Amino acid sequence: MHTIAVVNMAWQRGRDQELLQAVLSDPRWLPDTAVLVEARDRRNRALNIRAMAPAEWDVYQSLRTSAHAGTVILDRRDRLPITLRGRLIKASRRARNVQPRFIREVAFGRFHVLGGHTPLRTTGQQSVFLRRLARRFQVLRRRKRAWAYFGDFNRSPKRMASATGARNFVGVEVMGCLYEGVEVAEWGFKHYPSSDHPVLFVRFF
Repeated sequence: MHTIAVVNMAWQRGRDQELLQAVLSDPRWLPDTAVLVEARDRRNRALNIRAMAPAEWDVYQSLRTSAHAGTVILDRRDRLPITLRGRLIKASRRARNVQPRFIREVAFGRFHVLGGHTPLRTTGQQSVFLRRLARRFQVLRRRKRAWAYFGDFNRSPKRMASATGARNFVGVEVMGCLYEGVEVAEWGFKHYPSSDHPVLFVRFF
């Protein structure tokens, strides 16, 4: 089993460490991996997740800019062998009221975990992001890799799957997971007072 959580860090609330600790130690789900989006503070500065995470977690994040830092993947050390340690793919450009957006990717053998935050449609960058993401899925299919993409979709998981050609999806509100080549054992979500989005948990066989 491999349990993955996806979290919107809700920078507006300023309760980042409280939220991170609550999700990583959730007794119902005890995730092995976590995908974070909006890892920035109220001043739009990069949020240093490594400084907040418990010692047993490896953190894959670039602190180069707040845009680079926004999507983070954490992995509970020594639970699963990791073979790709944090590729960062630029998926959309800076535009009105939006920073560039990046897709973060790690791999556990032939299973790739990706995370991202879809721009709002009003920025003019949503379709750019979706096309880039769909191309990445095509590459993974050609290489016969299993994969799961987690994020704040800023649209329903069903519409996100349709826009990117993903074959399977689960999710709640705008938080979702697209996946192929793996099976979901169970999934669920939980509301935490330190985020304005539900946290999605997905457990794979």
